[in-house]
Amino acid sequence: MIKKILISGINGKLGSTIAKSLAKNYIIEGHYRSECLEQSIQNGFDLIIDATSAFTIHEHMAIYLKHQVPVIIATSGIWPSAAEDYIKQANFPLIIAPNLSKSFRQFVTTAQTLQQNMTVKTIIETHHHHKKDSPSGSSLFLSHRLNNAPIQSLRVDEYIAKHEIIFTSGDDIIKLTHESNSPGAFIPGLIEAIEEITTINKGCLFLT
Repeated sequence: MIKKILISGINGKLGSTIAKSLAKNYIIEGHYRSECLEQSIQNGFDLIIDATSAFTIHEHMAIYLKHQVPVIIATSGIWPSAAEDYIKQANFPLIIAPNLSKSFRQFVTTAQTLQQNMTVKTIIETHHHHKKDSPSGSSLFLSHRLNNAPIQSLRVDEYIAKHEIIFTSGDDIIKLTHESNSPGAFIPGLIEAIEEITTINKGCLFLT
């Protein structure tokens, strides 16, 4: 049973949203960039949720693989090939979630259906300018699922997480769009991932 959760990146927009959403049901502690993650893990947690950045996640993954503590990776920016490699190495409960939004997974399924009869011209991902990784982790996984479709990255001032896929048959075009306007869009999917991680004993990719 999960009671005590460590959130790495708790001071970020996603991390703070996760902390507030889970505080009623779990004991929440935060890990900050200035702190030693390996030392924090030794305080004893039932689960770690990593909501940091693409620039620290690989360093963190080495620590998770060493200590084999159940982990949900909510950090964007892991290339699909790297995620698959981590999953193969994980003989402990590990979920890598390229995008926690439940509707995003439906978006991916719809895109794969459209691809059966149409060609993907491009994937356009738009995020707020504070997002440092480019392309986004979600668009990388989309491209991976859609025969390595090209990605165009845009950065704007307002908070947004938007992915648009442009399909063509040669004679017409279909545009498929998924947009999240708040980190709160990821919470239902995170709760589902927390439930899922109690049922597994190895790594898995949380994107159907």
